[in-house]
Amino acid sequence: MLINGGEIVTSKLLKQLEDDLISVKTFLRIHKSFIANLAHIKSIDRSNKGSEVLFANGQSIPCTYFDLLKERLELI
Repeated sequence: MLINGGEIVTSKLLKQLEDDLISVKTFLRIHKSFIANLAHIKSIDRSNKGSEVLFANGQSIPCTYFDLLKERLELI
């Protein structure tokens, strides 16, 4: 989902998009269904139910790769 709430529809697999964005350090796959722009993360909520990433625009998505996300955020 985009900042303005829009979406981009593509015929590429998420893995292909992930491979295309590998050199852009601000993008990271944080869930099997989501690639996030780390520059727009406002906070990370970690509860008993798992992790959820909250973005500056108020939207949130689940995060199953928390350790990888934490590691990448430390590098930025």
